[in-house]
Amino acid sequence: MIALRSCFAASAAAFAFSIHIAHAATPGWYRYVWEIPIIKGEYMPADGGTLGTLGLTYTDDARRTFGVTTSYFDAAGHAVTDATSGVITLNDDDTVRRTGVIATTPITFFHMADGPCRGCAPRERTQTQTADIGKFEWTGPRSGRYTLNGRTQAMVEAVSGPPLVAATDFSGRWLLAIRDDQARAVTPDDVAHHEAVSFVDLAPVTEARTYEVVTSPSQGLPAHGSVALPPPGARLYDVTCVGAVTASPASPCRLNWLGYNSSTEFTLWFGDDNVGHFLGVQREGDRRVVFDYGFEYPRVYGVGDKIVGRRASPAALADVIYRLTEFALFRAGTETSAGGGWSPK
Repeated sequence: MIALRSCFAASAAAFAFSIHIAHAATPGWYRYVWEIPIIKGEYMPADGGTLGTLGLTYTDDARRTFGVTTSYFDAAGHAVTDATSGVITLNDDDTVRRTGVIATTPITFFHMADGPCRGCAPRERTQTQTADIGKFEWTGPRSGRYTLNGRTQAMVEAVSGPPLVAATDFSGRWLLAIRDDQARAVTPDDVAHHEAVSFVDLAPVTEARTYEVVTSPSQGLPAHGSVALPPPGARLYDVTCVGAVTASPASPCRLNWLGYNSSTEFTLWFGDDNVGHFLGVQREGDRRVVFDYGFEYPRVYGVGDKIVGRRASPAALADVIYRLTEFALFRAGTETSAGGGWSPK
């Protein structure tokens, strides 16, 4: 029997409604809707490695079939191009958080020979599988590790062609979508769901900034000890709502919910691999304070038109047995954002 009740509170632990279910089976919503984006394209060695380049693409269907080409120089210095194939596996969030690997694929290599010359009449060609053993692991939306016959090199997507790898510009207006689901270890299980949609602007930060990590005085939690602050060279963006920031259902731009209730300034930062964090910051004069709440701030993964953020389940909520927390940003024009925000639940 299913019973439905409604509730809302301004704190981060309260949600819009709860559904009681009579069993402890893994809930169907316990999966991420927004996949971490990974870029298809030409990947080249990031550190002068000699394993060659990879053209990486894959189908967007359920099989996620991988394959294009790899190019390298043989022992005589001649350029060689082999065909590749594989199937990509997207990792669950626990694996991503522990290993940093978003997706991986084993690679099978095929040497192509006896094909027709360019512009000549068509003829059959031979395709011979080689003895090479390889794999590729995406460690960021535009970076990864290429392993071939036991050797590994770092790779980066060459968005502008070698040798230039241009930085991604995340400035502009974005549609923000937030969702949070959790089930508590009570009888019957208590499942709660929260969602909101609104518009935000991302503005590049041009001045130097410093941050101070302080253990939260109100949570009573042990310090997490690894709040991820922007490293030197990171690209920072201030995040501001098109409307007012509030926890009220009537105005759902809930950056406070993403950055925790004490925050007065909100920042996204990215490294060269387009991986970073969403920070909630409290301004105290010239000080920028980031509170350590005992669990992580959302990790973010971005490409040109999409950013996905995920957060691990807070250890403080010991009775929560299943938790899914994520948000997504989708690039939007100002002409589409005149309607403000929407919060159905």
